Order: sequence, then structure tokens, then C-alpha cells
Amino acid sequence: MQKVVQKSFNVTPESAAQAYEQTQSIFAKVSALLADGRTYLVGDTFSAADITFAALATPVLQPPEHPIKRRNLQTLPAKMVSEINAIRETLAGAFVLRLYQNR
Repeated sequence: MQKVVQKSFNVTPESAAQAYEQTQSIFAKVSALLADGRTYLVGDTFSAADITFAALATPVLQPPEHPIKRRNLQTLPAKMVSEINAIRETLAGAFVLRLYQNR
């Protein structure tokens, strides 16, 4: 399946690295937004912005509480687990994990 996806979406080592950098940039921007201590991304209540970011962040963060169980992190390559954990430790990553824990 990996080969089919790589060919269908023209995934190269360069495009994968660029996508990872873009992902890190998005998490940095959301973390900067959350740095003021806010509970939610927009306003004082849970909104579509929160659920959208959480849903789109799910493949990156692999939240254990997500209703669709993903592969166990221990079965993934060590570098991938390290990158997942690094993003989980950002304010944005912790925000998404909290949303899934409190759902």
C-alpha cells in the first residue's frame, strides 16, 4: 500500500520533508496562539475551530483516545515515534490531546 500511496501522490523524500516542515510550522503557529493561556482557539467555548484542528491533527498526533484505533506507537519506526512525541509536547499538541481526553 505504501508504494501505491507514494506513486499516486508523488511522495518523494523531498516532498515528505517539506510536508513535515509545514506541519511543524502549523503546530508552532497554533502553539503561539495558545501561549496566552486561552482554553480554546476562538473565544471562550468549544467551537468548530477546535474540532477542526483536532480532527486534522489526529493523523499526526495519534491520540490514544481517538475512537478509531491506530497502530500502537511501539510498532512504528523509532524516528516516527520521536517526531510524534515532539509534536505532542507542543502547546498545540497538548491542546488536541486534552480535547480527546475530555471528549
